[in-house]
Amino acid sequence: INYALHRYKQKLPLKNHLLWEIKRFYPREFEAAKKSLKIIAYYENIWMSEDEAGFIALHFVNAVQDGESMEATVLITQTVQEILRIIQIHFNMHLDEKSLDYQRLVTHVRYFAHRLMLSELIESDDDTLFEQVKAAYPDCFSCVCRIEDYFRQKFQVQITKEEQMYLMLHIGRVVNRERNRELLLKVPYVPYLDLAVTFHYLCNTYDDAIQSFRIDNRIMKDWNLTIPKLYEMAHRNTPVLFPERLIDMEDALQMFDCNECDDIYDIEDDEMYILSNDKGINGATVLLYSKKIGELSELYRRNIYIIPSSIHELMLLPESGRITPQRLRQIINDVNTNCVDMEEQLSDEVYIYDRDSKSIHIC
Repeated sequence: INYALHRYKQKLPLKNHLLWEIKRFYPREFEAAKKSLKIIAYYENIWMSEDEAGFIALHFVNAVQDGESMEATVLITQTVQEILRIIQIHFNMHLDEKSLDYQRLVTHVRYFAHRLMLSELIESDDDTLFEQVKAAYPDCFSCVCRIEDYFRQKFQVQITKEEQMYLMLHIGRVVNRERNRELLLKVPYVPYLDLAVTFHYLCNTYDDAIQSFRIDNRIMKDWNLTIPKLYEMAHRNTPVLFPERLIDMEDALQMFDCNECDDIYDIEDDEMYILSNDKGINGATVLLYSKKIGELSELYRRNIYIIPSSIHELMLLPESGRITPQRLRQIINDVNTNCVDMEEQLSDEVYIYDRDSKSIHIC
């Protein structure tokens, strides 16, 4: 700051060529830096530009990362920018910088680049999970291969399979969210909490499957329908076609076949329930018409946490004070990362049924 003041007094301001990246990747540090400029202006009567706020923000970032030089901080920032560029080019899409998944991707890539600079990449002797993720998300693996080529050429290093796996998972989540956002441009939908309610036409039902198709804007127009009319019909028909079903934890355990989900059983078994429809297919839809959530709330005389474990079911937990919404979000994140296919992930948020208002909102 002293050097910057000296430059400004000499009328020698510097252009910050990383300003755009700093604003995107370090928004909290940049906001703190802008407040610093106001303090400087108050005491020194010198008004500095956002370029200087960017330089100060990098110092804040540098101070948080132990043992990291300013040169390394700048290099990490440039590396994050290049990785995001590769992702957007590979999938031919623009990523929503305001989305939670995008922020998580940026955070992961920042720490990944930091580990790279310190030669502390994560390794594992077991490639089983890597092979499973690779097989499940070939597009993401192809993208990670392009990222690896970049690192091999620029830094002469090879990304470990463990690091590749985590990159695939984070890339897959943000790309999947963007594809959903593009889908909503083509179909009628109703916003609900952080979700979007779309409409489907049911053709056939079987013992363990259904046959349906999504109604898009063209079909809605051809059928001379509106979104309010679609919602009215769906809200009337769905509870009849797919009645809700509530089961306790003992039965719910049988619904999980993933060994990585053990963390979720830290919760008291006798107070956890699974809510779905009688088919267990797209069962999270019962959130829109469930009566059992209110009944469970009255039974326990408490609010009810609602955990969107997948598009097929919801997990219900009476509020007790033994577990926080933050811990529940961590559980959701772990389950989405390790247990649920990206196409079947519903949300990373935690909902709560308020017993007094009889309404559902985000915690």
